[in-house]
Order: sequence, then structure tokens, then C-alpha cells
Amino acid sequence: MEHYPSAYIEHNLPLIHLSGLTSDIENEKRGLSIEAVSSQTLQRFEIDLPNLPDSISQSILDEILRFDGKDLPWSIPATNVQGSSSAVFSFSQIGRSVTFPRRKAAPAAQAPSSDPINLHAPILGQVRHELHSTISPLSSTSPLYPDGLFSTIWMDKHQRQVPSILLCFVHIDTEASSVSEDDAKIRSELVALKNHVARSGFRTRLVVVAVGTSRDQQSDLEERTSAIRRSVGLDAKTAFFVLPAPGSRLELSSFVNRILTTLQPVCADFYRDLTKHARRKKGRSQVVSSAGELIPLSIQGWNVRYEFKLGIFAEYRQEMDVAERHLSLVLDELFSPEGVLQTTDSTSKRWDEMKCFADVAAIRLVRSQLWRNLTTASAESWLIHRDRIRYLTEAKGRSTSDASHARWEARWAEIMAQLISYADVPEFRVTDLRQIRSGDVEKRAASELSSSDESEEENDKDYDQKRAYRTKHNQARPIWITPEKAYEQNDRLNLLCYLHHPGYWLLMAKKWTVLQRMRQGDQDGSTEGIKDDIIRLDIATEKEFQVRKQKRFTGFVAFEKAILLLEQGPSDEAFEILSKLWKSMPWRQDHWSELMEPVINELFDLAIHLKKPRFLTELKWALLCQGKQSTILSTELHELTIIDFGSRDRDTTKSLEADDSANKPIILESANYDSCPGMQ
Repeated sequence: MEHYPSAYIEHNLPLIHLSGLTSDIENEKRGLSIEAVSSQTLQRFEIDLPNLPDSISQSILDEILRFDGKDLPWSIPATNVQGSSSAVFSFSQIGRSVTFPRRKAAPAAQAPSSDPINLHAPILGQVRHELHSTISPLSSTSPLYPDGLFSTIWMDKHQRQVPSILLCFVHIDTEASSVSEDDAKIRSELVALKNHVARSGFRTRLVVVAVGTSRDQQSDLEERTSAIRRSVGLDAKTAFFVLPAPGSRLELSSFVNRILTTLQPVCADFYRDLTKHARRKKGRSQVVSSAGELIPLSIQGWNVRYEFKLGIFAEYRQEMDVAERHLSLVLDELFSPEGVLQTTDSTSKRWDEMKCFADVAAIRLVRSQLWRNLTTASAESWLIHRDRIRYLTEAKGRSTSDASHARWEARWAEIMAQLISYADVPEFRVTDLRQIRSGDVEKRAASELSSSDESEEENDKDYDQKRAYRTKHNQARPIWITPEKAYEQNDRLNLLCYLHHPGYWLLMAKKWTVLQRMRQGDQDGSTEGIKDDIIRLDIATEKEFQVRKQKRFTGFVAFEKAILLLEQGPSDEAFEILSKLWKSMPWRQDHWSELMEPVINELFDLAIHLKKPRFLTELKWALLCQGKQSTILSTELHELTIIDFGSRDRDTTKSLEADDSANKPIILESANYDSCPGMQ
């Protein structure tokens, strides 16, 4: 998914800005990323209060970051971080600099009236311009003006710039001599900060955490913090917390857990308000005519924008079923006959942006379904989007048989493998494979299945248990997942809808990449990068099959990787791959000689170039033992044995050691193969 902007792909979690903990280089880096936006679109406020002491700050920060869900798998069980608490957030340290983006774009410059009497009167025929968002297609300064669909700027605004909660930490020195002056300064700064948050136009909630230095004067601390809270006007239950002094790690962890658990519904309400605002705007959306010959965004495009926003806000609330519904509507609207993908010129830059946006919406749809363990529905959504892109490409007069479409097909297959891996699907966990192979788990699962009554098949809980059993135990290993109950009676279900583990999707991506290389041809060495992608996919595919003990597929992928390396000529790397494959030949015990012979032939040619005579002996003998006439000339082996073996005396031949690459080494009495049956 690295081909798409990271802001489009990142999973959305409630954003909380942390102020007063640190002023490290991380804050400077964040400041640089924000400064990338024009300074005219920012609202900045500096809090003139010191940060918490480093020792206290680091302890609190460590506990807070335990609730950071950025690196968690994209699944429901992953949200359970603190046992019974399921609160996960995205945190950003901002130091003492609070910055908000401007909500409205600056008004367009207008020529002043020449009449000094009617200086403030509206000019005849002049249209009064309504101010819109800085990233709206209706603002002339927006990169989406006038017919753009969506931009990563909006995603970045909610992921990094507009928090649901501004968590401000304040240090209360209980041993200070000038208590009244310190409290007055804290009150004035917090009041100014609260006013700044209110003027920003966003509904960010200000929450203050007062941290003391000593437990001996706890009553005095409570009196001071209570006065500060009342003067600022903060709620005692949800907007103001007091930590007398950091005690043990257990106490600090309990304190942080209580704060974030209390703030979780506050964050949900913040994104719920944004949802209501977007829904109201969608209800009164209409196409606004643009000046000149510019064509504005159609009503279908506006519907796509608002539905996508509603889906994103649902993700922030962790309501993935709601997000799935809105994202499905986005894709249906995009690919409808009147949708923007159909009505936009395919040679324009906007069409490429819209196609990228359609891929992003499909990715988020599949992720929301995997989140809820709807494996068959996710695979079906992946398949539907692939077919829609193929139809759209052909409808626009483009070819689906060129290198660019093969590149997209490879990317789309690899994305599915990545989504399955990031979702951490329970049936595909490697740790579960070890448990499945244990006898206790199998006996327990079998007993549970046998004890259940067949008449309870329609019961959801019973069906889920049987589905898990069929997937994990009726198969040798979890290669694919049994469809969910909604698809049980569908006899015409596409095999791709049986969700397979990531190895199969990576194998599909590799095949499309090979096809892309064939279609593109060698133009100024442009296929070298594609070749590196093939090798990378081969390595990832082989790993997925190897950890699941699929030896035949592992050997097949390893053989194709070696063949690709041999295109540049004989190499030690290719020989190492083929020799390992020969040593653990997965097809030998099944007597699949048709698959063994290509491996032996390629390894034989490679051994001749790399001067591996003892390996040649085993390979030639293996071909004879298969009862097939070798396609390799015996004279090549005969000449090589004379050159490398030196004297053909029996004593010299006996001094040769058996090669370690075979399971059962063969030691021949003589290097004279002319006397061996079948070598004539």
C-alpha cells in the first residue's frame, strides 16, 4: 500500500494532543510538518507555562503511550489494550505551541468602488462570494478547485492538526514561595488557551491535568486546583484531573487509565458532532456555478465527498459497520453511469486522482470488513472492485492487456495480502498453527463439535464454532477460511471469495508482475526495477508458504526465483537455492518425476558452469533412477569428470567424498560412466 499516500491508508483513531510533557525534537519535527501548510492558514497560540519535570513527564508519557493504537493490528481484538478497557487513541506531542488550521479561506480580492459616497455599497452586478473551507472545491485557492474530488489535506487535518481533545498538563509546585502569583499565571494562561480553542471554530475539548510535587500538602493542593478549575470553567468530572504526586507505577497506570477511559466517550461525541455537521451539509448540497468556463464538481461528486467523510468519522468512533455502509455507497456512486469516473475525461489528471481515490475507498472497505471478521465479504469486495476497474478501463478506451494494467493488478493483489496480514486474521496466525497441531486442542475441538446437536445448525453461536472447527481442524492447515453464514447456501461462490492466506495473494501479485515485465519489454533497462519486485514478491511468498509447511508450494516458488536469477547467468545464489531445493525435494516422495526433472536439468547445467563434479554425479544418477532418457549429453559429464577428477585411477576416485546435498549420497566406484546402463 506504499503506492498510495499514507494519509489515505492510515487507520483513524481519536486524536489527542499532549501539551506540557516534553519539548523534544519530536515536537520540532511535528512543527516542521505543520509549517508545510501556508502560515496564513494557521492559528497559533503559545502557552507561557513550563513543562512538567523530565522524570515525571517521561513516566506519564510511557503510561499514556500504552493506549496508542497506531501499531495495533486492524481488528476488533486488537483494540483491547488494558484488559476490560478498549480505549485506544492516536497521540501527538505538541509542547506548548497550540496550532489549528483556519476553517474558512480568505475572501477573494475585489476592486474598490470609485465613488467615495458609495464606498461601502455593493457594486452593481457584483456577486457576493460565500466563504468556504480552504480545501473545498468551491475555494479558488484550494488544490481541488473547481472539480477536484478529494485530497489528502483533509485526511491530514483530522489525523494530525485537529484533535478531539487537547490534554494540557500543568505543574503545581506545592513548595513554591509565591503560590498566589503562580496560580494567577496558570489561571490566566488556561483562560487564554480556552478562548483560543473556542475561536478556532473546532469543537476540540480542553482537558487539564494538574500534577503536584508532594503528597504531604494534599489538602492545600486540592484547594488551589479547585480554585483554578472554577476560574477557568472546566468540568470536574471530564475536563479537570488532579495527580497529587506520581507514586508507584501501578498508581500512575491506574490514574492514566481512569483519565483515558473517561475521555473515550468525549472523543466519540466530538466525531459524532462532525458526522452531524457533514450530514447537514450533504442535505443542502448543490452544484455552485463557477465563473468562466470552469466546470464545477457534479452533485454525484459532492455525494461521494460527504459519504466518504461520514465513513471516516465512523472509523474514528470505531463503528466499522457504519463505515462499511458509507464506503459501499461511495464506490457505488463512483462507478455509477452518472458517476465522476464515467463522466471525467480519462486523459486528465483529475481522472487519475479519482481512480486513486476509488482504490483508497475500496481498501478501506475491505479493511472494515476484515475488522469484523467478514472474510468472504472482504474477498468479494476485492473481486468486485477488480472487475469494476477492468470494465471502467475498457469503457474508457484503454487496454487491459498492457503493462500499466498488469502493474495495477499486481498492486491490487499485493494490497489484499497486506490487508490480511495487518488485520491479523485469527485463522491465519502462525502461533495458532502450533496449537492446532497439539493433540489437546484437537481433542477438545472434536469433542465440542460432536456434543453439539445438529438441529442447532441455524444458531449463530453454534455455527461460528463449527466454522472455526472446519477451518482450523478439518483441513490439514488453515489455507483458506470457510465462508460466513450469509454465504453458506451460495453454490456459485467464486473460489477467490474463500479467503486464502497472504501467500496466495502474493503469488498472484508476482504472476501479474511477471506479465507486466513481459508486456513492457526491455526498454532502456526499465525492467530491472520490475525484476527486483519479482524477487521481492518471491521471497515474501516463499516465507508465507514455508511457515505453513506447504512444502510443494515453497519448492515451486523457490524454483521460479532461481530461474529468474539464472537470467543474468550462472550464480552462486541460484545454485544455493536449487541445491537446497534438491536436498529437500518436496515432489520426490510423491514420485512426481515431471516436476523433478526441470529442477535437475537446471541444476545440472548450473553445476557444469560452476565446476561441481560430485554434484553432477548425483544429478545424473537421479535422472537414470527415474527411468527416463536424460536430455543432457553424457559427453559433457564425461569431459568434466576427466578435467576435474584428474586421473581416472581407482585410487583417485575413491578419495572423492560424497556430496551432502542428497538425502542418500551415492558413491560410485569409477568415474567411467560409459559402463553404466543407460549412459550409452
